[in-house]
Amino acid sequence: MMSISTTAKKKKSELYREKMASLREYHQDTLDQIGESTAYFYPKMAYKPIGLEEVCIGFFPSELRKGTDIYTEFVSREYDSEDPERTLWKFQFNPHWQEEYANGETSTGSEIYYVPVSELIKIPKAVKSARNVKTLNSFEEILQGDTSDESSLVQVLEKINGNLELIAKRLNNRK
Repeated sequence: MMSISTTAKKKKSELYREKMASLREYHQDTLDQIGESTAYFYPKMAYKPIGLEEVCIGFFPSELRKGTDIYTEFVSREYDSEDPERTLWKFQFNPHWQEEYANGETSTGSEIYYVPVSELIKIPKAVKSARNVKTLNSFEEILQGDTSDESSLVQVLEKINGNLELIAKRLNNRK
């Protein structure tokens, strides 16, 4: 017979799995559009660890040993989104993680590495339907065209801006 505390832990664990699946589902269109349909996604808490000066997210060594980029959304301990914009963030894999990031222990004694949120890359939201985006042949069409497709155009420009920011960050990391 299962004890009450074991049953409660199981229910809590199931609830967290459901919440994580829902968080992933929210970002799936974006992951699909950037060609990362099966990317490793795990929601994380952003906080300032004791003794560190920056807000960080923590990764377990097992996550970093995967050797892949990690996608995340900032959440509470209960896996509720803490960002009204529901931003998708990318940690670009760093093969020197053991040397470059501070480490510590979780409340349960597990080792954790702290990655500053300033190193994360903001991923622009997916444009929901490319069929609704008008193709423009020149900059003049943008200036002279009608504004009925303005929201679609803004979404496309935001995506371009996000990609340019990603390129700039990668170039800066090479220096």
